[in-house]
Amino acid sequence: MAINLQKGQKIDLRKSTGEALTNFCVGVNWGAIETVKSGFLGFGSKKVVEDVDLDLSCVMLNSNGDLVDWIYSPDYNAWLSKNNMPLGKLTSKDGSLRHSGDDRQGDVGGDDGLDNEIISVNLNSIDQQVDKIFFFLNIYLNQGQNFDFEQIPFAKIRMYEGTPTRVDNVHSNFDI
Repeated sequence: MAINLQKGQKIDLRKSTGEALTNFCVGVNWGAIETVKSGFLGFGSKKVVEDVDLDLSCVMLNSNGDLVDWIYSPDYNAWLSKNNMPLGKLTSKDGSLRHSGDDRQGDVGGDDGLDNEIISVNLNSIDQQVDKIFFFLNIYLNQGQNFDFEQIPFAKIRMYEGTPTRVDNVHSNFDI
């Protein structure tokens, strides 16, 4: 049975059988903002879809809290380099964490049940310096966009056993 997480909650990475959970995925699924706009004098209304670009990322820290490695979208490297930040990448240095790539739209027409972005984790291959992994989600707003998580029709993050294309057992969920 999946754990329904609360903000800031820590979880134990053990399966219901008690054995360690060492291979898992963290996936996020969300919806585009869909509205109906009225035409001139109320005639000719049309459906308008506003893309929502959520980004699933993670940082890996050592026991002193120092940054060991990270994963976030390289699509923003121009902005990152201008701001003297480490450049984005989709695979950790040791290959133990892999990101599926950036989805800049979200689900259109309702929840399709699939994760839009996924980070696959193999704890057996992780750098021994890594003590903690923090997964986080942010909104990338294009010029002219102005919304927050409350306006997104649905957004959820989950941790599960399986692969990016197959969910075997959901370990934990968090509705955003």
